[in-house]
Amino acid sequence: MHDFDFAVFVGRFQPIHIGHQHVIDEALKRAERLILLIGSADGARSIRNPFSYAERVAMLEEVYRHELASGRILLRPIPDRLYNDQAWIAEAQRIVTETVLDVGNHGGVHLHGTNDFRIALAGYKKDGTSFYLKMFPDWHQIDIPSQFGTLSSGEIRKEYFRRVPRLTNFGLAPGVFRWLMDFALTDTFKDLVAEREYIDAYKASWEGTPYPPVFVTVDAVVVQSGKVLLIRRGAAPGRGQLALPGGFINQTEPLKTAVIRELKE
Repeated sequence: MHDFDFAVFVGRFQPIHIGHQHVIDEALKRAERLILLIGSADGARSIRNPFSYAERVAMLEEVYRHELASGRILLRPIPDRLYNDQAWIAEAQRIVTETVLDVGNHGGVHLHGTNDFRIALAGYKKDGTSFYLKMFPDWHQIDIPSQFGTLSSGEIRKEYFRRVPRLTNFGLAPGVFRWLMDFALTDTFKDLVAEREYIDAYKASWEGTPYPPVFVTVDAVVVQSGKVLLIRRGAAPGRGQLALPGGFINQTEPLKTAVIRELKE
């Protein structure tokens, strides 16, 4: 008998490591099913979010193939809602509610609410990115202390995205390690390494300034016949990705003048 019908765990899993797995495994001990909300599901590739939703699903399948096939783990994408926590919370609640009712209604009883189910939010308070754990007062809490305090996806990405990846199997399941090594042979990996090198070089070029530099840019939003004008970036960062037309303002240039100039260019 489990304490809860559903547990919810939110993560970006960029990539998934044994710290994530510890939370997942402990949540499965407490709940009959676990809903994994995979964050930043709709974002463009970047060094911070290098793997697509489908690629992160593939990594999770390397570790939890049986649990996914049996329905004990349910994967759901959740997009970012930058600068709008309330919209993100509402989106998470909507996804969880729809998932719980979808599973519940398979029994033939048409349920219209989640009050008959025991739902808990699982996670551990690692840093400021864990603020969301306090934002779902209607759900129970499963606080899972981390056994891997120094392990983070950010450190793994830092060592991985190099011309010769410094990746070890420490902190990674064997299947995830193999997946990452295969990914390192792709053109997408090459593009991400080039972006990382560009960003590192750009930051280094300003290290000698006596104060932190502040850069002001402008972007133009042009709407015509219900469509938005986009450009495809030809250089790093974000080479090949769609973006709004824009760029840096010149010295003494008003913002309006800068945005019109960038749009014409």
